[in-house]
Amino acid sequence: MSPLLKDGATVTISRSRFYWPGDILLVFPEASQAPILHRFIGCYWSKGEIRFLTQADTAAAPDSSCLPTQIGGRLSGGECSPLLVKIPLQHRLWAVGRFFSFASLYFLRKKSWHLATLS
Repeated sequence: MSPLLKDGATVTISRSRFYWPGDILLVFPEASQAPILHRFIGCYWSKGEIRFLTQADTAAAPDSSCLPTQIGGRLSGGECSPLLVKIPLQHRLWAVGRFFSFASLYFLRKKSWHLATLS
């Protein structure tokens, strides 16, 4: 999340019932990996469970999806830019756009795979 958040900065995380696109979430990717702070772009259902999708602001593609149990909470303060706590509308719209971009590619690939197996 550089330059809005420096490596090693101390932050405050709050658990919430709902997360909105654009929120900065603490994600525990896997047991062997360090937790990360990335922007929440959306969620979707897959195989009967909800999956969360996050992406770093400077990344070209979203991270691997994660389960709600892997979310530690939302960034709510600390040694970071105020833009990461009080999210501007522009950043929320960017997150929604990234999610729709991912979703359209995801479903197009899924549909083309399904059509290929039918022929």
